[in-house]
Amino acid sequence: MTPLDIMRHAADLGSRAPHTQHELSVGCVITDAQLNILSTGYSREDGNQKSHAEKIALEKLPADTDMSALHLFSTVEPCGTRLSNNPTCASLIIKYGIGHVYYAVHEPDRFVHQNGLDHMRAHNVNVIHVCDDRIFQSVEKANPHIRWQR
Repeated sequence: MTPLDIMRHAADLGSRAPHTQHELSVGCVITDAQLNILSTGYSREDGNQKSHAEKIALEKLPADTDMSALHLFSTVEPCGTRLSNNPTCASLIIKYGIGHVYYAVHEPDRFVHQNGLDHMRAHNVNVIHVCDDRIFQSVEKANPHIRWQR
């Protein structure tokens, strides 16, 4: 699989998230260095309205996994700011030691101003943008309450 294939899979996962007007619907895939899928998640998959896809996918990984070799794919940039008291996805990615993060679209400033990409880069996480028209349209469809920009 290529990074684009994996991001398309993440976009398909994001479309499974229960819709809400106050949260984003995001899909996440975590792979090993050879891009074999190890874990997946999507927003609210666990029934908690505040659970983010990245957190869910990270929590599914075995504790003995070498996190620095992993690649995390998220359809929307991992959050760096949250209004709730929950940890941000960027801080969880840093805490887990994930070395590579791919994202498809920037989170718009609808809810809060995001700084997750800068935060991860400041902690030496390799951040890569991967998107095509199919992925972008899938993110738009899963989040009709957001005005997305490419």
